[in-house]
Amino acid sequence: MTLRTLIAAHILAFAAAGLSAQTFDPASVAEDLSSADTRRVQNARDDAVAYLGNPDLSVSDRLAAVQALDAPIAEAAESDDEFVVTNALLIAGQFVTPTGFQILTDHLDADSPSIRYAAYRGLRSSFAILADQSAPSLQPSAAQSAFSRLVEAVGTESDANTLEAGYRAIAEALTVTASPLKPLESAAGVALGRLAADRMGQLDALDESDYARTLGSSLYAALEYRRLLST
Repeated sequence: MTLRTLIAAHILAFAAAGLSAQTFDPASVAEDLSSADTRRVQNARDDAVAYLGNPDLSVSDRLAAVQALDAPIAEAAESDDEFVVTNALLIAGQFVTPTGFQILTDHLDADSPSIRYAAYRGLRSSFAILADQSAPSLQPSAAQSAFSRLVEAVGTESDANTLEAGYRAIAEALTVTASPLKPLESAAGVALGRLAADRMGQLDALDESDYARTLGSSLYAALEYRRLLST
């Protein structure tokens, strides 16, 4: 799977998040995700994103669904099939629980840039849902620990195409402004500024294609940092 194909799949998946889920069957999602059928895997992802991606979902309903999905998603995330892994990570990004964050951060050092991209995208989704929740579905320490691991991974990200996904995950934490998670907002601003400055200092060592992509990603991070300072 190419990174372009993966990005297209993510766009379709997160468009589905706006759909209203009448019912949600975790057992069906787990079964479809473990199948060898591409369409069933995609449907499993879409169903999970549509249901769990709702920030107004009650904490009790979210935790009940996650409890049913924890083991199947963790197993799928260790599959030899990259397509299954990336879709499992997209679902884990909707958990907004310690186990969801653990699944995602465990894949930030994967050999495949596509898998790392999916992990970054999953973390971005988690922070977006967390920002809109009226009652957080996890303790602040779990979110802060995942954020620290995210920043560490972005600092060493070797793929220029994947780097911006990491920056965007960090930038999403700028929207987490409610107490007691508000410290994530300032931490995200500091991290973006530092990481962008570090990358700009490494530009001369890059080839032409990576230079352009890294410069664009670092400029994005710098602009997000500037936006934070101006608010």
